[in-house]
Amino acid sequence: MFAAQVHLALNHAPLFAVIVGTAFLAVAMLRKNALWRRLAFGFLLSAALVAIPVYLTGEPTEAVVEQDVTVSHGLIHRHEDSAWWAFLLLEILGALSLAQLALPRWGRTPPSWVVAVTLLLGLVVSGVVIRTAHLGGQIHHSYLRTDAGQAIQDVGIDPRTDSHEPVDQD
Repeated sequence: MFAAQVHLALNHAPLFAVIVGTAFLAVAMLRKNALWRRLAFGFLLSAALVAIPVYLTGEPTEAVVEQDVTVSHGLIHRHEDSAWWAFLLLEILGALSLAQLALPRWGRTPPSWVVAVTLLLGLVVSGVVIRTAHLGGQIHHSYLRTDAGQAIQDVGIDPRTDSHEPVDQD
């Protein structure tokens, strides 16, 4: 159960770190601010580092969650497939950020095109990580599934009031 606890405790950190880091990098590029750029690279590197234990605890967490008969194995595997891509892209983004953090220590600055590529990659990675988080949330939170709203309407429950009165289909 320890791996599942670690997975659940840390899984939001890469999500927020990559989003904040990407936003900071956009601001840094607009303002041409080296401090904000370094801060952004720090967030992006942090996202990549925290993603390591999150990803490594995914399989043991799957073993625990699969014992629950109410959990869909299809949802788990969609999350797992998306997590692999998120992890791979986060690590590439983290390595790119680390390189750009190290360059000034050697008396060099990152070329502006590399910073722009990092920003574009950050936007892509943010989308992949958001999707992965959403798929992970669907495993235990049925209200996040696209079919949940339709299932509620089919039963005749008004999701706004949680009553069994007919739902207006306007």
